[in-house]
Amino acid sequence: LKAELHVNTPHMANLTSCATVSFCAGGTFTWERFCLGVPAFVTTNAENQLEGAHHLAKEGLICYLGHYDMVDKKALLGAMSQLDSGLDFMNQQKVKIMKLVDGEGSLKIVNSIQSY
Repeated sequence: LKAELHVNTPHMANLTSCATVSFCAGGTFTWERFCLGVPAFVTTNAENQLEGAHHLAKEGLICYLGHYDMVDKKALLGAMSQLDSGLDFMNQQKVKIMKLVDGEGSLKIVNSIQSY
């Protein structure tokens, strides 16, 4: 298992497309990550992320660790230790998230408009 930390990278799309799993925040990156099929351990960094993170966790679409100020080194190490034993769960999560967001939203909207 290899882990790398990237902060404010200009190469987020390339890095994400190569990732097996992500540790990330619960903002708009969630939907980009879903499209690429990358399961994640998620923390929330803002109040407006809480409801979405709770719902996605309830549906088995993310592994929610909690709000950033409640997640410590022990929680992160615990999540990382799940990676080897939780590969089946991560693969199931990958299938679910790719079904939810397929990256074809704009095309679907255009096709829907053109069908009228």
